[in-house]
Amino acid sequence: MVGPTGWKRPEELTCSLPPPSYSIRRFDGLATFSRYILSRDWLGGWLMPQQRSYFALKLAQGWWMLGFDLALSSDIDIDQFKFFADVATKGIEDSDAVIMVTHEPWWVIDSDFRTPVNDLAEKNLRELMNTHLNGKVRVRIAGDLHHYTRYVPLRSRPLRGKFAKRRSRLRSATHPEESNAAQTKNEPELIVSGGGGAFLHGTHTFSRNIKVGEMQESYRRVGCFPNEKVSRRLSWLNIWHFRWRNWRRCMGHCILWSCIVTNSTLWYI
Repeated sequence: MVGPTGWKRPEELTCSLPPPSYSIRRFDGLATFSRYILSRDWLGGWLMPQQRSYFALKLAQGWWMLGFDLALSSDIDIDQFKFFADVATKGIEDSDAVIMVTHEPWWVIDSDFRTPVNDLAEKNLRELMNTHLNGKVRVRIAGDLHHYTRYVPLRSRPLRGKFAKRRSRLRSATHPEESNAAQTKNEPELIVSGGGGAFLHGTHTFSRNIKVGEMQESYRRVGCFPNEKVSRRLSWLNIWHFRWRNWRRCMGHCILWSCIVTNSTLWYI
């Protein structure tokens, strides 16, 4: 692991954590994260050398995991940009692969809200990907949405069968410039994994096909949990069976609101 202060990985097991999501940071900022994560040396037998809300972790077989802090502005600041640019220049080889970790999946959120291209989030992060990390980003992982989904780029889906190698050789021979461009272009798989013990978000309400980034590249969802059928069923159960399964809570709310309305009416009288 390489930290913002030049720390290198020791022999002990280490633990690095991304910062909390936007919904938590609105009320708490980084106070709790700084107190219980950044200000601690050990957690459950794991060494915690992390001193910033972002990190770069070198894994085996030429893989890197980069954890970013998008804060409340939905983007990285200049200090993070310089840090990760320095890591990419001095540490990450041309043949290495990068996993990017953020706390919010803006590829889903921007597509769901049909955000204009000029107003997309993560402008500085995309600039970092297109320059210092160009052709190296293989996977992006985020949380915040409480379910699991995986999107893959449509153009990078591999062919199967005996025609795959033939088409690849033919395409490389007739269009060598496209073959070279494909090797230096980021087409990461996009994974949302935010089911860490919180309530469940439905998957059927999000589109199967999304447009990502300034180039509006096409992505398709190839996996999700719960699946769309189960998600729809749970949504109907939430509407019709919630009061049956939680009748005590509903009765308590009714009694509480009745008392509030009665007291307010008597006070005005």
